[in-house]
Amino acid sequence: MDFDLNRMAERLRAAADRANDFKVTVSNFDLILSKAGHGASRSESVPFAAMFLREDDVLGQAIARLEQASPD
Repeated sequence: MDFDLNRMAERLRAAADRANDFKVTVSNFDLILSKAGHGASRSESVPFAAMFLREDDVLGQAIARLEQASPD
């Protein structure tokens, strides 16, 4: 399987710029983004493998969902 490191770097840079207001943590298998604390509609978890094995930008999609979620 071929992998484009430049595309991954671009996606990570874009995600870092968009995620300034989120808390970013990691577990053994996931990157976890939290908006205003953990809770329903305020956290997204992105499996590390998905960031490397899927063609779509799963990290960008998770950030978009958090940006659209209401702050409660």
